[in-house]
Amino acid sequence: EHASFGQVGPRVGSIDADKAQEAVDRMEKAVRTGKAELVSTDVLKATLPGSVAGFDRGEVATESASAGGFGSASAKADYRRGDTRAQLRVIDLAGAGPMAGMAAAFSVERSFEQGEAYEKVGKVGGVMTMEKYDRGSRRGEYGILIGDRFLVQAEGGGVSMDDLKSLVGAVDRYFDALEGGKG
Repeated sequence: EHASFGQVGPRVGSIDADKAQEAVDRMEKAVRTGKAELVSTDVLKATLPGSVAGFDRGEVATESASAGGFGSASAKADYRRGDTRAQLRVIDLAGAGPMAGMAAAFSVERSFEQGEAYEKVGKVGGVMTMEKYDRGSRRGEYGILIGDRFLVQAEGGGVSMDDLKSLVGAVDRYFDALEGGKG
């Protein structure tokens, strides 16, 4: 479990266990073999929970594109809890090849604060993390880069940063095998 999610509390969500295991197996194989084959959008979609932290999943969309040896695949879902809305995305950057790995290899750290808004970029518990939030509007984004290739990102309005971290954390558990396989 990533240190960045320890403070958020237990992961709460529902997902098809067989599809989730298939997703883990296929992603782990892709990382282990070192091949830049994109994970299918169906596999990425399987990592998006049906519900988490009181949010229920709505519309789900997938996309895959490649050109000239570069590409990406993604799945995203809209989540709703009362009047609160958020979106959760999982993106496979394997088609970006060494560029994704290079971005993670650099020790980029940035911090910005103005009024009620802040932005932080850097490694938390060894994981590249991006956090951007405006306390006044309760609008923000939170994302992590896993295995130098999978971007998991949540954004929303009328949410707390803990809400966004919970959404990302619900997907994060399916990627634990990737980090173990990176060795």
